[in-house]
Amino acid sequence: MMRDFFKPVLLIAGAWLATSCISITVTGNGKESDNLSSIKNKQASSSEALTPKGGNSIAIRSTNNPKDIRISSLHTNIVTAAYTPLVAWTWDGVPGTSRQLLNFNIPTISPSAKITRATLTLYPLETEAFASSSGTNNSFYIRQITSEWSLSNVSWANQPATTTSNQVLIPHNPLITSEPIAADVTNMVKYMVNTGKNYGFMLLLDNEVRYTSRIFCSSWHKDEAKHPCLTIEYEY
Repeated sequence: MMRDFFKPVLLIAGAWLATSCISITVTGNGKESDNLSSIKNKQASSSEALTPKGGNSIAIRSTNNPKDIRISSLHTNIVTAAYTPLVAWTWDGVPGTSRQLLNFNIPTISPSAKITRATLTLYPLETEAFASSSGTNNSFYIRQITSEWSLSNVSWANQPATTTSNQVLIPHNPLITSEPIAADVTNMVKYMVNTGKNYGFMLLLDNEVRYTSRIFCSSWHKDEAKHPCLTIEYEY
């Protein structure tokens, strides 16, 4: 049976945020896997690097983050891979949809500090094997996850709860470019820090209709400089 492949298209243009993240590698080969046992044991040892960006700010980026995972309607288990696919496509003629869960280990910030801005930076997937931007409406949402989830029980059939409050819509744009996207997630991060309820983000297409895609580098990508990065700026 013939497989339906993605066409080679690069990601859309987006605002660029210059950050100075560094990375600490978690043991693992970073290869795609839908075997839960291959990654769940890394959860306790996950490390993230904090680097001042000038003034009162931190930039958080992780390598092989065990809570940077794909959930797919075609997979029973979670999947880790070098890419973050927000996709509605077909595989061997079977339609499927995938979303991404992403949780950063945000450090303790003084209660007297006021968060002025938080930015999630996503980098396009630089490959000719997959379409980073396809479809007539490839806009996507960044939503705040509002319930606890773990590697042992999360799946497409058992997704964590999210809220549309403070969600960010990244608009459709089919232009070919290598520029990353910088999304303003300030209100969501304020809530996570102020309440201590940091369950991360869910990334999903606005239009989960067949042959629509947006794909980014994940924390499992071989180029650490292109891993997702969360920058938090604050003042006293």
